Amino acid sequence: MKRLLFILIVIALILAAARFLPWWLSVALIAVLVMPVVLITFAFFAVFRIAKKELAKQFPDVIPQKKVSSLAAGKEFRGNGFGFTFPVACEVSQTVIDDFEALILKPKVHLRGEPGDSMLIVSTIPKDEMKKNVTKKLDAIFSKIEELRASDFSPLEVGQLAGEGRTFEASKDGKSVRGESVYLGKRAYSVAWQIITAPESFDEVAGKYRELAPMIQRVAERKTG
Repeated sequence: MKRLLFILIVIALILAAARFLPWWLSVALIAVLVMPVVLITFAFFAVFRIAKKELAKQFPDVIPQKKVSSLAAGKEFRGNGFGFTFPVACEVSQTVIDDFEALILKPKVHLRGEPGDSMLIVSTIPKDEMKKNVTKKLDAIFSKIEELRASDFSPLEVGQLAGEGRTFEASKDGKSVRGESVYLGKRAYSVAWQIITAPESFDEVAGKYRELAPMIQRVAERKTG
């Protein structure tokens, strides 16, 4: 049932994008917004195959816990392993599987009606693994878009976070978008973001993500601080 629900949601996203957006923007948005969710869903299924009903009764901590909430600007969020307080409103989707935690954050940094989308992915998945898995899928999509130009990854530091990032641009029929993929963090966790927006608003949106990312802290670090 959960697998079927996930498939239906993905199909709905694809149909909606195909109907209302140019094909090249539809492909890019689907790749950026769906792939991080796919990674988490694979983790779900791996657990479900192991944790059958009887096992779930004996080990309830293995069962995934997912919470979706909307935070007002200035309201604190404290998860199992991460915490933050953003100066802007933010939608939070939290998934917990034993010691695995993933947060999909959608801070309100886009103007109403502005094309494109963005998200922060905070996870106990190592940043190199996150980068490898998502980049492989994105490159497969990008290779089919003739009008898309992607830069090479380059070192990037945002506050105390270090990692890599790259930008990409696409244009079609006089319309253009600009995007960015960034993977930061340490061996035990990652803070990543994906941005697609109009070229004229890219610098502003990317700048806001550089302000928000350092505000995310490991809960253990904050306790000892």
